[in-house]
Amino acid sequence: KSHRLPCDGDLYFDGETCLMDEVIDYKGFLDSFAALCQRLGIPYDGHMPREKTGVKQEKGRDHRDYYDEETKARVASLFAREIDLMGYTFGLETEAKD
Repeated sequence: KSHRLPCDGDLYFDGETCLMDEVIDYKGFLDSFAALCQRLGIPYDGHMPREKTGVKQEKGRDHRDYYDEETKARVASLFAREIDLMGYTFGLETEAKD
């Protein structure tokens, strides 16, 4: 089954070069966003709207269980720039690159 993939990579990449001065990993978003606002002199009260917080996710099954070797290779190929930029690896909990 075909899936529509995000097509915004060319907005922030020129070939393999990231065009952004800073990329914030979602895992540490609130702290990183607050620090960015402070550095830029933008007022920020620490409040972030929380959409879809009532959406329940299936418990007990790890997201990695949904991938076989073929799908892991496909994701690695399609999102190679993003995976490299953020320092992600499959199956390991990692922090974003500094």
